[in-house]
Amino acid sequence: MTDTGTTAPAPVRIVGIGSAAGSDSLGWDAAERLLASGWAGRYPAGKLEISTCTTPAQLPAMLDGARLLLLIDALQDGSTPGSLHWLSANTLAAGSQASSHGLGVAEALGLIDALQGDAVEVVVLGISTGISDHGATGDTLLETAWPSLQTTLDEIIGQYLARDETASARYY
Repeated sequence: MTDTGTTAPAPVRIVGIGSAAGSDSLGWDAAERLLASGWAGRYPAGKLEISTCTTPAQLPAMLDGARLLLLIDALQDGSTPGSLHWLSANTLAAGSQASSHGLGVAEALGLIDALQGDAVEVVVLGISTGISDHGATGDTLLETAWPSLQTTLDEIIGQYLARDETASARYY
């Protein structure tokens, strides 16, 4: 699932991580909703790509041309269900227990860092399932997180694109 508007790789990549099981579908559901709602249309063609993956091990292969990687995932952290949390790759690498995928995401981000270094900026947006996902559905949690998710994505992408345009202007 992509929305680049062009055949060239997009510098901003949003990836929903998850599976079809319960609240672990949050990352997938968010990516699909971003596309279905037309949200991605507010950005110039070729600047943004939205996709999903079933396992963090796929992430390094999804980086072709990306400069900003935004991961959306379910988060088992004990906070208010449906709340949105902005995590750095360093937070996960430091052993945070905040990911529903355990060390899988942290290990994938470590590999990305080893391969790409500072070439790719990574931000993880976690949607809290609370303590566990018993009884919670991805739809309910996503509905709660949706306004914050859109605002946060706009803020992060807007800052990135402004920096990117400023850097590009220096070369002309």
